[in-house]
Amino acid sequence: MGRDHQPGESSRDGFTLVELLVVIGIIAVLVAILLPALSKARRSAVNTQCANQLRQLGNACQMYLNEQHAYPDPLFVAAVGGDAPSAVCASLLNELSPYLRTPTLTGAELTTQLPPVFVCPFRAEIDLFGQPQNVGGFAYWLTGYVYCARVNEVGNVSGTVLRAADIADMRGKHRGVLWADTLMYSTSGATPLGYSFFHMSGGINFNSSSGTSSTYQPWSCQNRAWSDGSVDTVNSADVNLNANVVATSAAYVCSIPGVFAYYYYF
Repeated sequence: MGRDHQPGESSRDGFTLVELLVVIGIIAVLVAILLPALSKARRSAVNTQCANQLRQLGNACQMYLNEQHAYPDPLFVAAVGGDAPSAVCASLLNELSPYLRTPTLTGAELTTQLPPVFVCPFRAEIDLFGQPQNVGGFAYWLTGYVYCARVNEVGNVSGTVLRAADIADMRGKHRGVLWADTLMYSTSGATPLGYSFFHMSGGINFNSSSGTSSTYQPWSCQNRAWSDGSVDTVNSADVNLNANVVATSAAYVCSIPGVFAYYYYF
């Protein structure tokens, strides 16, 4: 049996509506404060994962160099007469598989079926171009990473090095970028196609046919794995992505005048 209330004692057993609304309001404020911090922490964790994967790819290239006395061949697209760093093919990944303990690939796998180390974790969150791409009979994936080594070779007719200091040569004689997150600017003839990247600080609308964005504003950062084993991160304070200065700020361009131009930043 419950006890009787004594005179002067309150008989209220719960919250009033006003008190409940105050509590809900406080919770809403806390959520609004914490969610951006949690989102930032998550992006930071995923970026750390991405940098670690690039470090593994760079180390695999170094072990390959030690055995073969050259870095693996990039994908040379005969149809355009040049190397396309963002076109990551099965032959390249299979050259590195013994050092990464990954299975041999056929080239027919979906991007989601590739070993995670080969796919940028931010790119893995975007449902776009999951099927292998094909240009002139060459199959490749858009993994969110670009293979940057050896683009300075003579046979790369449609490729032009714009910043030689960042290029890893075939024999590894000087420091250069081996792998990096995708960061590109493309044109078709005289028509800008826009920017390609997967590290971003907010939402973005991609052109579903070209996989590009008309703006670079959501871009947040790029990780780069160097031939000395280091991995660094650059952001908007380090790279000028304005289309008017792309020829001096990008590191490499694969192009056929009047047809297309793919500018790579790394």
